[in-house]
Amino acid sequence: MIAVSSLTDFREEMYVSLFRRWLVIDQLGRNTKGDLVLTMQKGALFDYLLKNPKDMHSFLVAFNRLNENSPYDDVLYSNDAEFGSYQEVTDFLEGALILEAEGYIEITINGADCYISSKSKPDDVDTTLVEGWKLSLSLLKPLVSKSLNVLQKNSLR
Repeated sequence: MIAVSSLTDFREEMYVSLFRRWLVIDQLGRNTKGDLVLTMQKGALFDYLLKNPKDMHSFLVAFNRLNENSPYDDVLYSNDAEFGSYQEVTDFLEGALILEAEGYIEITINGADCYISSKSKPDDVDTTLVEGWKLSLSLLKPLVSKSLNVLQKNSLR
């Protein structure tokens, strides 16, 4: 039997990751008043959570947004959260810069914070994966206002 030495992680495919990042920014970038609330660091954290359903589930349970027994669909791929990948901003930032260059998002610097928000919408994608992401983001929306330290503290429960 031949062992599979490597699998392609669909979550890192360029267009999938760009759309997922745009969706995070579109859904969480502004509060109900229209004020900018999503920083680059929070966007990267929420993007990480979308990529890792098991960690998303634990995170939402920690904030009482889900019941411990709520079902979730895990992915085949492993994550490296124990090595701090949930704090990594570089890949998210690169994706955000591509989206800004294409006119899909706006990056606003306010003091030491870098806020991101959606400007225009790409073609609508209607798949079960995207619907799952939208549901997860709706559960995360009330948590955007929490400090980054509080969010990160609850990332690895």
